[in-house]
Amino acid sequence: MNLKNISIRSRFFLLLVCSVPFWLFAGFFVFSLISDLSCYQDTSNNIQSLPRKILRLENSIHSFYISDLPS
Repeated sequence: MNLKNISIRSRFFLLLVCSVPFWLFAGFFVFSLISDLSCYQDTSNNIQSLPRKILRLENSIHSFYISDLPS
């Protein structure tokens, strides 16, 4: 089949048929990347909150020791 024998309307239709799967694949790929980034963001937030949680735990232990000493 020679490309010169195909009408312009058929060429646009072929272009549409060939480009739709590409754009669907690209969309799913980008969605997957965004989903992974949000997971990494949550993990990063959890890691950043660790020093505060450690300090809070140390303060609780210290408070427990201080309140337990008289008893």
